[in-house]
Amino acid sequence: MKKIYIVGIVMLIMGSSFAMDVAKLNRYNEELQPQMAILAEQVMPAIEAEEKRLKTVKATDLDAIRLAILYHNASSLLFSKGVKGYAAKGLTLLQPLYESKTVEEELRPIITIYVGSITALQAAESINPVDKMMGVGKGFKFLDEAVDKYGKLFFLPAFVRSSVASAVPEFFKKEKVALADLNFLEQSYQSNPNFVPKDIMATVYLNLGNSYKKQKNIKQAIQYWTLSKQIDPKVRNGEASEMLDVFAD
Repeated sequence: MKKIYIVGIVMLIMGSSFAMDVAKLNRYNEELQPQMAILAEQVMPAIEAEEKRLKTVKATDLDAIRLAILYHNASSLLFSKGVKGYAAKGLTLLQPLYESKTVEEELRPIITIYVGSITALQAAESINPVDKMMGVGKGFKFLDEAVDKYGKLFFLPAFVRSSVASAVPEFFKKEKVALADLNFLEQSYQSNPNFVPKDIMATVYLNLGNSYKKQKNIKQAIQYWTLSKQIDPKVRNGEASEMLDVFAD
């Protein structure tokens, strides 16, 4: 049975004149999940296969987003291992879609989210401190837009913004943003377990545990690491189990 992440068919967003078909948004989100959740060792083969496939077909907007997400994850997962340039390649695909007046409305939330994240990743790849600061700030403008416009429709805006906010250096003071998004996802999951996929919640609980550890609230951190481990002991290579081994009695 397919996972149902979003309930509803059509709703108006923030009084806009257009209607968002959230069931269609949900289908696009599900279709892109393999690229969104890809493992580090799978990224480069997946990019090679997708680039090869796109040489034989007329690429759609969804195809461009799919490849951009793979480029995004190549930057996110492999930059520390010396792989560079993929954030810029992803932004080259996504920026025209973000600016397009004809792209499907149901693709705009995903485009906006990934434009924000990939802009921050491009900043991380820069060796210029000023470009880093400006790029992160620009990335969060897109991420904030995604959360403000689409955050109540599905889990991805808050989840991605929380991930970026947790990853940037403390200098940017995004800890409160990360915690607010994680708390929103937790509350949404408690109210409606269909809103956040269980595998995503394992990461949410793990990140909540890590956030409370930074605040030196170890008791609360242990509670969240335990919840994460209960859902998926292998999430992020067993990070919750490692934390519990160190900090739990």
